[in-house]
Formats: sequence, C-alpha cells, structure tokens
Amino acid sequence: MTKISKIIAAASVLGIVGVAALPVAGYAASPDSKSVTVNVDVGSQFSLACALPDNDVTFTGGAGAADTSSMAGTCTVTSNNGAGYTLVAKSTQAGSGAANLIGTNSPSNIISSAAGIPTAGTAKWGINTMTAQTAPGTGAAAAWLAVPQASGAAISIASTNTVAGASGDTYNYTFGAAIAATTAADSYSDTVQFTATAK
Repeated sequence: MTKISKIIAAASVLGIVGVAALPVAGYAASPDSKSVTVNVDVGSQFSLACALPDNDVTFTGGAGAADTSSMAGTCTVTSNNGAGYTLVAKSTQAGSGAANLIGTNSPSNIISSAAGIPTAGTAKWGINTMTAQTAPGTGAAAAWLAVPQASGAAISIASTNTVAGASGDTYNYTFGAAIAATTAADSYSDTVQFTATAK
C-alpha cells in the first residue's frame, strides 16, 4: 500500500469514528402535561322525624285532686349540611306569651304553661328538653320550660356546626303537667311544633 493510500484509509476510519460519536441530545422529547377536573356533586339531605308519644297526658286523681303526669318522645334530625342546623320548638297557638292548654268543653278552662317543675297542687304544664329527663315533680327546675306561643321566641333544643351522625341526631323531650284541686274537669290540649332548619 502506498503512503497516499494509507493516509486515505486512516482518514476514512477517523471519519467513521467521528460520525458514530455525534451527540443525540438535540432530539429528546419535551414533557407534556394535561389537567383533568374531577367533579363530585353531593345532593343535600335534610329531614326531621319526630316520634310522637303514643299516650296523652292523663291524670288519675280525678276532679278535685292534685296530680302530675307526663309523656315523652324523640325528634331525629338527618342532615349532611356542613354548617350544621338548629332544632327549636314552640306552640302553634296565636300570641307571644306562654301557651295554655285549653279545655275542649270550655275555652275558659286553661292550664297555663310556666317554667319550673310541674308539681301537684299547682295547675301548669311545660316541656323538658334535657338529655337526662326527669319526671314531673322531680329534677332540676331549670330543666322545665314554659312553651312559648307562635309569635314568641322558640325553645332552642339543639344548634350544631357539623353534619349529623350517620343515623341522624336524636333528641329527647318530655311534656309534663300538673293540676290543682280547683282545676276544672275537661280535656285540655295544645299543639307544639318542632322545626329543624339548616344553617
């Protein structure tokens, strides 16, 4: 092989090596991102169910005898409102004072609603919304409240700032009444309305 041939061959080898060593970084793919919005709609659930007492407030002493009696029930609030709810109670009777139990035979026959323990000998009725309920004639006087008329300030039973429990939140109530020896024989009644409101 001549000297010129050796130089050409060497140059050819160097050229091949040079091509093989060319950088490829300029051909790398760029990152690409896409965003997906996930929407979950949770419908509002709100209800109030009150288990009404299956008995009336009855007095066994008869006319002219002092006596006390009571009836109990529960109200359950079902709510998924994150801000919570309120539960209140008051009479549907017109007025802004304390509601009376009114006689069916004569509207002039009344048993007044008043705070404090319903005690035999004093004609009055009220509501106990404490968790640990007490029978008329016993317990703390503060637990027994007068029932307000429709235009009066309602009794606050509950006020929460969260959703209710899985089975709802249940609250107890007890109506109690007492009569005096002078209470006229009659059938006395009033309607109390419980209202739950989402905040």
